Amino acid sequence: MTSLPPLPATPEELAFLRRAYAHQVCHRAEVSDPRVAAAFARVAREAFLGPPPWRLIQEHGRVREIPEPDPALAYQDALFALAPKLFLNNGQPSLHARLLDALGLFEGARVAHLGAGTGYYTAIVAELVGPSGHVLAVEHEARLAADAREALAPWPQVEVVHGDGLATDLDGVEAIYVSFAVEDYPPPWRAAIAAGARLLAPLGARALVDGAPGPWAAGAAFLIAPDAEGVAARYVSPARFVCAQGAEPVSPDHRARLARAFAEGRPSQVRGFVLGPAGERDVFFATPEWALVC
Repeated sequence: MTSLPPLPATPEELAFLRRAYAHQVCHRAEVSDPRVAAAFARVAREAFLGPPPWRLIQEHGRVREIPEPDPALAYQDALFALAPKLFLNNGQPSLHARLLDALGLFEGARVAHLGAGTGYYTAIVAELVGPSGHVLAVEHEARLAADAREALAPWPQVEVVHGDGLATDLDGVEAIYVSFAVEDYPPPWRAAIAAGARLLAPLGARALVDGAPGPWAAGAAFLIAPDAEGVAARYVSPARFVCAQGAEPVSPDHRARLARAFAEGRPSQVRGFVLGPAGERDVFFATPEWALVC
């Protein structure tokens, strides 16, 4: 299949294209914070897509190869594959805009971005917290972590770590932004919540493929935010993400109960997060260590 040649564009034209893209993406995501749109407008997405050929993921999972880097094509609300064999991609901009708007990052905040990939959304987080903030970017895949370290060099407030986002020490972090799905909240995340950190992460049950757990989980992104009355939680968006690598397998019963909780259609009723047994509360989903309650 032949492709159109890259569209020549001046830096001024690309800056305008980024502003238009940011406006459209944030309008689609119903973003309320203009700082989120401004951050999307400032970060050059093409710098995080890797060497050619770029792989644009279109409707129904169809992949279109772009043989030569074309910055104009980066500015659409679409996915780009980063590590196809691992099902890792650059993420849909409108979904990330909605999630980052909900997380409510502020100047000077200390943030962990877990599952940073090549760092595009890490750069947007860095724009939101500004030079006085700090962003810990953790990526499980060594090649992607190395690419992120290089691409994020213009943001000195970012520290890139090749490691496991499920086991990273989050001491002192005020907000945690997770770009992969989990079936269970791991102990370091629960400890950070207990210390007052906000967490925004996709939760869902792995879909079964030929009877075995597959790489994807469909569920929802929840914001968990300690407040004066305890720990609030709320549904932010439906979400389908690749699952955490290196995660401890959950029991078949845990996975089945989690899938059933989403199938019953009550994620939007979630109002709180409990560390420990849920007691007599109205439970959306519970384990002995934590519960989401309505």
